[in-house]
Amino acid sequence: MPNYKIKSNAKPSTFAYPPEMKAPKEKVVKALPTAQLSTTKTQERRNREKKKGESSTLGVEQSQDKMQIEPEKPKEPAAKPEEDKMDVEKEEKKPEPNFELLSNPARVTKPQLSCISFDVDPRYVPVTTGVHGIVLLKDTTPAEKENLIEALPAGATDEPEAEPPAPFEFLG
Repeated sequence: MPNYKIKSNAKPSTFAYPPEMKAPKEKVVKALPTAQLSTTKTQERRNREKKKGESSTLGVEQSQDKMQIEPEKPKEPAAKPEEDKMDVEKEEKKPEPNFELLSNPARVTKPQLSCISFDVDPRYVPVTTGVHGIVLLKDTTPAEKENLIEALPAGATDEPEAEPPAPFEFLG
């Protein structure tokens, strides 16, 4: 097949393959605030009283026996290195081109057919006007040397073919 280019008069992202699905990132689990039960608080108070031998603070501590939750400490975001910031500044978004050149063989979807034109290479012209399936091309300058693409058979690889299994007799 000839080395041939066709022009898609649409932005490349319009008919591009969908992006690969990425595995969802694991969520960071925040540490829950520690809760203290009133029974635990009462037991701690009794233990302190036994050690100190003071019973006068009983009334003050009873008001504090309710369930208490430690306030959660706000976490500061980690500072990004200055190098990362500089990379972002250097990396500017380039405007997307309004067309794309597709080389032979190319994947063209049905909605993309209305955007295809064959005016890139004047040497080859399509035989038929409708574009679908395989497009036959006519060489307008057959005297010139052709630049052909070497087609490989389907499933061809560089690996050697596996040996066939040893003969056996099926008994079942």
